[in-house]
Formats: sequence, C-alpha cells, structure tokens
Amino acid sequence: MSSVETPCYRFLGYSGTMKLTPDRITDYKAPTAEEASDAKKAAKRPPIVNYPGEGFREMTKAEWAKLPADYKGVRGAAETETHGAYRFRRCMTHGCTLVNVYITDMKTVEIPKK
Repeated sequence: MSSVETPCYRFLGYSGTMKLTPDRITDYKAPTAEEASDAKKAAKRPPIVNYPGEGFREMTKAEWAKLPADYKGVRGAAETETHGAYRFRRCMTHGCTLVNVYITDMKTVEIPKK
C-alpha cells in the first residue's frame, strides 16, 4: 500500500479528499471477525415492500422509471413490535402530495412480520 485516500478533516473548512501515506497512519487496527460481521449486518438495508392498498397509486415498473428523481423516492419505516423494518416507494401527485406506490408488474412483497 502506497497511500490511502480519505475525506478531508472538517476543521480545514473545505470538502474533498486527501492522500495519507502509511507513515502517517499510526493507530490502525484491523476489524475482528465479530466486528466485521456486526458492520455487515448494520449496513444491510431493509426490503422494499410492494403491495396494493387503499389510496396507493398503481403504476408499472416502466412508469416508475420514467418519473423524475425529484418526484419519487423510497422511505424507510422503523421496526416496531408488530413488524420488522422495511422501505416503501412514494411519488408526488399533481396536487404536490406524496402517495404510496404499488408497482403492478412486480411481485407483491408484504410488510415483514416480526
């Protein structure tokens, strides 16, 4: 390894990256197998659900892809006593309100049970 590229320190007041040579890295400890496993579990994102419901906007996968990025999104729902964590699609309507989306030509994925 000849150098490591990392984000600049915040106190420098500018964004970007900087290169550090190995002689500047003094306190590195490789993660243990348990730490690596925990990090992998924490980085795993919940599933995106896709089910029909009252008030949901129904569209195809192609229609979803055509929507501008500013008019659609995926929002997360935290784990509760009754269900696990999940994510769901939303899009903006003509009245500038957000509604949940059901993609008709994709398989139905229900909210995960706890």
